[in-house]
Amino acid sequence: MQKIKLKKVDQVLYYDVISNGLPVYMLVNKNVKDFHISFTVRYGAIHTEFKVNDKYYKVSDGIAHFLEHVNFNIDDNVTAHNLFQKLGSRINAYTTFDHTSYWVISNSSFKKNLNLLLDYVQKSYFTEKIINKEKGIIVEEIRRAKSEINRKALYATNESLFIKDKRRISVLGTEDNVNGITLDEVKLVHENFYRPNNMFVVITGNFNPEEAIKIIEENQKEKHFSNNKVEVIQEREPVEVSKKLIEIHDKQVEIPRVILNYKLDIKKFKKYDLELLDYIFCIILTNNIGYTSDLREKLEKEELISSMFYDTEFLDDVITITIGMYSKKGEKTLELVRDKMHNLQITEEELERRRKVSIANIIYEYDYVSRVNSSIVFSVLKYNKVYDNLYDLYNNVTLKEVKEVMSLIDLNNESVVLLNK
Repeated sequence: MQKIKLKKVDQVLYYDVISNGLPVYMLVNKNVKDFHISFTVRYGAIHTEFKVNDKYYKVSDGIAHFLEHVNFNIDDNVTAHNLFQKLGSRINAYTTFDHTSYWVISNSSFKKNLNLLLDYVQKSYFTEKIINKEKGIIVEEIRRAKSEINRKALYATNESLFIKDKRRISVLGTEDNVNGITLDEVKLVHENFYRPNNMFVVITGNFNPEEAIKIIEENQKEKHFSNNKVEVIQEREPVEVSKKLIEIHDKQVEIPRVILNYKLDIKKFKKYDLELLDYIFCIILTNNIGYTSDLREKLEKEELISSMFYDTEFLDDVITITIGMYSKKGEKTLELVRDKMHNLQITEEELERRRKVSIANIIYEYDYVSRVNSSIVFSVLKYNKVYDNLYDLYNNVTLKEVKEVMSLIDLNNESVVLLNK
C-alpha cells in the first residue's frame, strides 16, 4: 500500500490496487465518527457504442441510468436499501454522462457496509420481471423531468454546444429508449463495464485503511469477472458549436435566464498539466466574473442579475465555458458579460488574492468526509490520479502563465440559450 503525503495540508492518502486490478483510495479522519465509501464505475450515459472482442454493439440511450436503478436488486423481493437500512446506513447512487457512482455513509459496522456495497454493485441479479417493473418507474421519472426547467436549460446548453458528443442526449434517455431496453443489454453492459479495472473505491472518514484493504481483497478473491477486450467508440467533437441560439419559452420560468457558452480547442492548451490548466481557468473566470469581481458588483448594483453562475468542462477534444445569468434585462446583461469575456484581465495582486483563497479551500475541504470523498472521485475521473502537490501547484502559478492561457482563449465559437416565459 502506498502512503502519499499530501503536501502542506497534513494529510495522507492511502492508495492500493487489489490483486484483481481494483484501485482503492483512502483518506482517514479520526476527528469524525462517520465514514463514506463510494464505488464508482467509469460507465455513463455517453458510452452507448462499444466493441467487445472486436464485435460492435450499440445499446439504448439511458441504459447507464437504468442499470444503476436495477442494480439495487438483491433478489425478487429484497433490495440493497432493505439491507443497508437494517445497518442504519444511508445509501444512494447517481449516473452522469461519464460515470456511475454508488455510495454508503455510516458510523458503525464498517466491514458489513463495505462488503455489502461491493457485493450488490458487482453481483448482478437481473430478470425480465425486474427489468419490466423498472421501466415503468423510470418512464415516470422521465415524464417528471420534462417539466424541470433546470434540466431543460442543461440540455438546451448541450444541444447548442455539441455536434457529435452524446452529452446532447439526456442521461435518462427517452420513454421509447427505456421501453426498448432488454435484459440482454443490461447484462452486456454490467458484464463488460462493471469489472475491477474499470472501477475504483474511495473511502474517507473514520476507519482503518489496513483493515479496509484486507476486507476488499478478501471480498474480491471469490469473484470472477470478464476478461473481454472492450473498446468504447466515441466520435471526435469539432470545435464549432452546433447552434448559435436556442430560445425556450416555458411558463415555469420565474426569472428569465441567459446562458452564454464558449467552446475552445483543447489542443491549444496541450503544454499545460490538466489540473494546472483547470486551476488557471478557475482563476481567470473568478477574477473577471466571480462573486467579488467588478463586473459582478456592477451587475448587482444596477439590478441586472439576481443570480449568476459559471462552469468549465475539459473533455477529450474541447473545453467548454458556460456562464448563466438570471436577468430580467438579459440583452444588456449578455452584452456586458460578453464584453468582459473579450477583455479578460488580472493583476499580480488579484492573482495573489485568488491563490490564498484556493489554498484555504484545500485545507477546509479535508474536514468534511463526504466533500473530500467527492473531490477524490472527481480527481480520479478527471485526471486519473489524486494530486499530492495541490498546495505547491496553486502557490506557484505565475501571472505569466495565467496571462498566457488567457491569450489562448478563443471566443469565436459561441452559443446562447435564452429562457423566458
